[in-house]
Amino acid sequence: MTQCERIIQHMEENGSITQREAYIDYGIQSFHRRIADLRERGYVLRGEARQHPVTKQEYTRYYLDAYPDAK
Repeated sequence: MTQCERIIQHMEENGSITQREAYIDYGIQSFHRRIADLRERGYVLRGEARQHPVTKQEYTRYYLDAYPDAK
């Protein structure tokens, strides 16, 4: 299974994914490149900026809004 396929599967099963989840769960180090690859393939992904409640660190949670050719 490719990294892109793992990201899509994770979003299908869990609703969304963050860079940290991709790295810890799947060892994906080039997460933003994989997100760009998916968008180039026609996936519609939505990123929502969030802030960790304790550390106040900002991060983005990505959601799958549409599959290729399903616009």
